Amino acid sequence: MRGLAIACLLILTAPAHADEFEGWRATGDLALDLRANAGAAGAAEVGPGLRATIGKPWLSYAAGIDVRAGGGVHGGFALDTALYPIGISLFEGSPVSFRIVGGVGVGGVSGHLPFAARIPVEAELEIHPVRVIELSAWGECAFVARDARDHGAADALFGDELTLGATIRVGRGAHQSQWHWSNGWRLGATMTERVGERAYGLVIGWGIDLSGGGEHGGGSDDDDVMPE
Repeated sequence: MRGLAIACLLILTAPAHADEFEGWRATGDLALDLRANAGAAGAAEVGPGLRATIGKPWLSYAAGIDVRAGGGVHGGFALDTALYPIGISLFEGSPVSFRIVGGVGVGGVSGHLPFAARIPVEAELEIHPVRVIELSAWGECAFVARDARDHGAADALFGDELTLGATIRVGRGAHQSQWHWSNGWRLGATMTERVGERAYGLVIGWGIDLSGGGEHGGGSDDDDVMPE
């Protein structure tokens, strides 16, 4: 009976608190990428990366997860995973947005890059000049719990490893009421510094983003599609 009373109280008071969430926006950005980079510790890895936010359009809580696996360019098994439970996002869903997330992960290439726990911090800038195009640039600095990988990035602002990257995504998108979405193929490049080596790589993949809530900047329910 006590549980039922609490449930009824929550239902009855929910409308009174609904205004507290008015204007909130929720977003999700999923990318399925093949990332390959050269070098002695180079690897080709494939898998999803997800970033999500919830909050006011100008300031939101952000979180994410990466799970990529593959093989080293010189042999061996490669793994790169991370969970980002802490972060913030500014102006999410706007033509220009910025997000920073931090967390924990593990990665390495057997026989070439010792596996180790990592503490990465990632900052990303996204630009949507039009709904069907997304430009993204990011940087990640990471502390690594392995002596063999200490101080491996001379240009990192902090930590032991550095990754810089940029992609362009072209496809299609649409909005309906307060919901917006866009997707398409992604192409980009990366630069990685670790174990004293700088290596360059490619990003090839597909991505989709979805957002809802908040203020709606357009009034049309038509699709925006890139010409074929």
